[in-house]
Amino acid sequence: MYIAKKNYLKLLGLYVLILVIFVVLGILLVLLTAGAVLGAVSGITSPVAAIPIVLVVFIIAILISPIWNGVYYSLAIQGMKRNSKTTLDKAFKDSERVYRKMLWTSVIQTVAIVIVLGIIITPDLLYILSNRAGSGVISHPLLFLSTLGITALVFIVVAAILGNLFFMAVPLAMLDGSSGITAVKKSFGVARKYFWSIIGLLILSGIAYVVAYAITEIFSIGFSVVNPILGGIVSIILTVLLESFVVGVVGFLPVVFYKRFVKS
Repeated sequence: MYIAKKNYLKLLGLYVLILVIFVVLGILLVLLTAGAVLGAVSGITSPVAAIPIVLVVFIIAILISPIWNGVYYSLAIQGMKRNSKTTLDKAFKDSERVYRKMLWTSVIQTVAIVIVLGIIITPDLLYILSNRAGSGVISHPLLFLSTLGITALVFIVVAAILGNLFFMAVPLAMLDGSSGITAVKKSFGVARKYFWSIIGLLILSGIAYVVAYAITEIFSIGFSVVNPILGGIVSIILTVLLESFVVGVVGFLPVVFYKRFVKS
């Protein structure tokens, strides 16, 4: 918390800028994916048609993320030295210095995660495509919904495990100069040794974000009843103050965890 408090005001403006970028990218991905799935279910389009646009959005996100992550990790490292002066200028320079290493590691990490999670959802996609003949209505909706539920559960569990395994991969570029396969191997080693500790951090982070999101939505809806514009303003303010703060704290966790537990 010391680090988060020390750097919060400096990061506030940056939070807003990056948050907007990633929210837009996230919305695009969700809309494109949902559109592809609904189109496939209805028989109108194929999921394959959305692949080029989804890839463009993914590439943009991957190119941007090392800059943001580098700033996060630099501020976290600076913040752990109580007598040091934390500055965004130094953070951006540190981020620029390790950009290529972080980018290379991010690419490997993203490809691995997409392949693994893609394998999980492939059976459902094939099932959807196999039922597009005729009216395009799925012939066994209960079977489809049950398999979709099982897929979602497996997806969540595997995603949590992957988050654990890659927990330290990208930060290691800033922490000890590792990148690529070397960083991934080191991250796996840390995950094996501190598996449940990292899982606990990820779960607590998820709960914290859900709570912040719920508070934002409750107040936003409440004020929207009085005035839609006021509700929108309240939503933006709470998103910055609550959700962005949680995202900021979560961003610091890998560095803090490595410095306090792994390195020591």
